[in-house]
Amino acid sequence: MLKPVTVATLAVTLATPVAGQDLTIELVTIGGGFGHYGLLATYTGSLPDASTSIGAIWADTSFVIRGNGRISIEAFNPAYAASIFGPPRITGNDTNEVSFEGVQAGPPIGTLDPSNPLLVACFTYLGGLNAFEFEMTGQNSALFLGDPNRPFGQIELYQDVNGNPGTLSHEFILLPFPPVVPDDACLFPAPGTLAFAPAALIAARRRRK
Repeated sequence: MLKPVTVATLAVTLATPVAGQDLTIELVTIGGGFGHYGLLATYTGSLPDASTSIGAIWADTSFVIRGNGRISIEAFNPAYAASIFGPPRITGNDTNEVSFEGVQAGPPIGTLDPSNPLLVACFTYLGGLNAFEFEMTGQNSALFLGDPNRPFGQIELYQDVNGNPGTLSHEFILLPFPPVVPDDACLFPAPGTLAFAPAALIAARRRRK
């Protein structure tokens, strides 16, 4: 059984967000070690209105990652397991195509992670970066809080359940040399164990330029 990811303070220089995109999803290297990667999302879009704040930049999260080598999601942000929906559904681990479906839900049915950037999941990949692919599947959304008329938050879609574009845009970035985040940003278990340190929040913030 997979356990939530250990998230520590992040201090990393990321790629410049794609012009006009609300959400940038970027492949990062965990600690510079061979084969250890993560998906880091950064929201640079606007808020629905001045009274709202970020609840989760990627609340409904559904994607597929694929390549020409074995992929295994080893850990995920604890916010995806902190709701009545339960832990994420991860299928295809130890193959060359893995899917992830998770939900961050606001109170009273869950606990959100409002971090921006947001470290979503960490995984091992034993293939070439030139063959690595990311694709959103199904409904993906951001959740904003503060509107008194929406006590459970305001959902804005990156894409709907059928894959049609929503009101928010997104882009995946894969650099030839992915940015490196610290070793303790996501601790991988030793083979055959589930040894994770206590979870903490991502503290890094990236401002829109």
